[in-house]
Amino acid sequence: MHINLFRVVGGAILLLFGRRLFWLFVAILGFVAAADFAAKYLNGQTQMVQFIIASIAGLIGAVLAIFLQKLAIAIAGFLAGAYAVTLLIPALHMHPGNLAWLLSVVGGIIGAVFGVAIFDWALIILSSFTGAMLIAQSVPIAGVSENVVLLVLFVIGIAIQASFHRPAQRSAEKT
Repeated sequence: MHINLFRVVGGAILLLFGRRLFWLFVAILGFVAAADFAAKYLNGQTQMVQFIIASIAGLIGAVLAIFLQKLAIAIAGFLAGAYAVTLLIPALHMHPGNLAWLLSVVGGIIGAVFGVAIFDWALIILSSFTGAMLIAQSVPIAGVSENVVLLVLFVIGIAIQASFHRPAQRSAEKT
């Protein structure tokens, strides 16, 4: 099974249901982060070994998310923020050299703080952005910039998830 298929499917799930299925959001982030790590640092291993490592990381993320919700959103926020910075650096034609890791850590810290401070909206925004990134990276569309696809999918994800969020707010206000 090819990792890009998992990125597209995982990205679509995050884009549409990241807030409602936050444990899956954390699991997918764990899977993607571990898959990237394995591809970069364990390239001597077979794809199956890399897939198993990524799957175990995703499973650990899901279990943590179920039992340690606030910690899980902080971790998810950190991973999403760091991942976003990692992707934005080349997209913005920045060349930070050895400081790239520091920018990723700063992005991760911002994502973690953001995640804990405004949990529901953070999940909507972070999962929409992460889902859009996963899809935009994995599905090349001829003649369309990856950044345009990313932005359109990001807005669609926020709009869809926000529409799910509103009815829950109204019913909570009535009680």
